[in-house]
Amino acid sequence: MSWQDDIENKVFTIKTGDGYTYSPKWKNANKEVDYNVSVFDFVNVFGSFVDRRKPKARKFDLEFYFDGETAITVGNNFEISARDQRRWTVTHPFYGEIKCQPISLFQDNTALNCSTFRVPVLETLLQGWPVADVVISDQLQQLNITLNNNQLASLQIANITPLELKSTITVVNNVVGKEIKDSNQLADFKKLVSTTITSVDKVEFDIVTALTDVQAIINYPATIMQTVKDRLNILIEVATGIINSFDTTLFDKKRIEGMAGAAIAAMHIAASENIKNDYQTRNDVSDIMAMMQTAYQNYLTWLDSQQTDRADSDISYEPDFNSLSNLDNLVNLSLANLYQVAFGAKQERSIILEKDSNPALLAHRFYGLDLND
Repeated sequence: MSWQDDIENKVFTIKTGDGYTYSPKWKNANKEVDYNVSVFDFVNVFGSFVDRRKPKARKFDLEFYFDGETAITVGNNFEISARDQRRWTVTHPFYGEIKCQPISLFQDNTALNCSTFRVPVLETLLQGWPVADVVISDQLQQLNITLNNNQLASLQIANITPLELKSTITVVNNVVGKEIKDSNQLADFKKLVSTTITSVDKVEFDIVTALTDVQAIINYPATIMQTVKDRLNILIEVATGIINSFDTTLFDKKRIEGMAGAAIAAMHIAASENIKNDYQTRNDVSDIMAMMQTAYQNYLTWLDSQQTDRADSDISYEPDFNSLSNLDNLVNLSLANLYQVAFGAKQERSIILEKDSNPALLAHRFYGLDLND
């Protein structure tokens, strides 16, 4: 079908946000497309590197008019409809259906029996943007909740006693209490420890409440207002202290499996919460990942060293599969996220000079001459 046929057989319509459809006569049919472009200039390189990405919204300069005895009335009604903030649907003989928004509206009623409009419109996306990504910290928190619940179930079966839980509370309190720098957060932590001790010391000991409170004090350092490296060091010391408090009993193996595992999980929460300037370079990310991987491997090595050859005796020990599976998922998700962070971080570079120099000469060498100098 030729363009003449399009003009003769297809009707130009505008459906405004309020649902009304208008079919004016149309004149111009200009279209403009801009691209997302970045221009990079380099010292001592002639020309520029132009990086062109996806196109921006198409722009259409619409010119149309209503004529006849009711031209002014219909034109005024159209202007009222245009006030609705919802998008338009324009059907154009040349460009087909266009989902768009007007960016301005000019109405001219000087001609008799004619109301002329000039309206530039921008094609719009059909959904809100940017599309909300799944927040990695929320995913990790959800995995941590699942992990904590599985640890609770495992520790309930093991019949952990209040005395065994107190040894964990002591380790966490001694480590975390001396490392929190903010006085308000320290006060909150101490209050949480006091609540936990109370729940453990109750005459009617509720193991679920007590274990939940202990998990809470282990998780607390993950979100304090300190650097990621500070938080990881605290939690590594917590995990190490819990493992070193081992007294060789079967029940204590389950305690350390659950409580040290909670500290390992909290480390990965810490790597994604309250991030400010912690990941400036790829080396920063690499250092954090190395700390987390080392701590996790040490934890798995300890579990492996405690596992017995047989699982059918009263003294046999085998780590809880569900808890370890959940922890492994959390660790892998956290590390995968940090790999993505590393790709976007700055790359440190070092240069060994061939001979002695000074800051002025080096600035000229690597940054070039100031054009105004």
